[in-house]
Amino acid sequence: MTHVHPEPAEPSSDMLIWDMSVPWQDHGRRWLKDRALGRYRENGVGFVSLTVAKDEQGVQETIRQIARERAMIQANEDKYVLISNVSDIIDARKSGKLAIAFNFQGTNPFARDLAMVETYHRLGVRHALLAYNLRNAVGSGCHERSDDGLSSFGIALIREMNRVGMLVDLAHTGSRTSLDAIEHSSAPVIISHAAARSVHDHPRNIDDERIRACAGSGGVMGVTGTGLFLGSNEQLLDKFIQHIDHIVQLVGPGHVGLGLDFNYDMDAAIAGARSDPAKYPVAGGYANDGLKIIEPEHVPHITEALQKRGYSDDDVRAIAGLNWLRVASQVWNTQASK
Repeated sequence: MTHVHPEPAEPSSDMLIWDMSVPWQDHGRRWLKDRALGRYRENGVGFVSLTVAKDEQGVQETIRQIARERAMIQANEDKYVLISNVSDIIDARKSGKLAIAFNFQGTNPFARDLAMVETYHRLGVRHALLAYNLRNAVGSGCHERSDDGLSSFGIALIREMNRVGMLVDLAHTGSRTSLDAIEHSSAPVIISHAAARSVHDHPRNIDDERIRACAGSGGVMGVTGTGLFLGSNEQLLDKFIQHIDHIVQLVGPGHVGLGLDFNYDMDAAIAGARSDPAKYPVAGGYANDGLKIIEPEHVPHITEALQKRGYSDDDVRAIAGLNWLRVASQVWNTQASK
């Protein structure tokens, strides 16, 4: 794994920067994980969503992971805040703290039990993607050979997520399952971390039909900072901005944000991909050496690059964080989540 640390730019002190996807399970070297959140905070990020479970985790392992992360946040309450609603994010920003919520990359942690949705919500989980690359009880992932759409349980799960104020996330999810989810959701849906398939044709990326449908629901798509999905490990920031440009041209600047998917230990992530070729097909490039990613130190350069590209100050602020804030305000602040 090649790490690229650019010269640090001065983070904007009054701009909310929001990263909707940070892999956070205990899969890598602990000392790298211990440093990661501080790197976000030092580079002006105001909110991160931490992945605490994927489709391979059951209830017991998921609860233990959540318990560990809640304890870590509480032990560092001078630096971090586990949020309940969007006002907590604003308050954290004013006090110089990093606001945190949790997410699932997959729906197997619910164990086909709708009662778990509100339980996890109360513990801090604020969005869950439906299917991680392969098929599960809800629907199909993006690497399944066929996609039959949402199951009956999937429809019921989305209704319960809507009720409690948990965002439906379509990253890693198959096309038909995604479109079914948008049809059945009464709230905006999101794509937390992906890239535009029209810019780079990778099965994990999102075609224009789904980008339009997500935006039509009032939702937001977060652009990943992974070179594999952006289409090149060279000039990574330029490729990242190209994907933002495409989404803006397609649906406007109000429906795109950051979902960098920064992995604190990419060497461990690549090793994991090599051990599970069904979930991470070799042809998809997941196990390739030399993969590059956008890291927390790049974040101030993203806003600079958008400004140089000609985006207005309002549009830069929207893309950096206010688009996510808008959707979160609509969904997380429902009556059931108060």
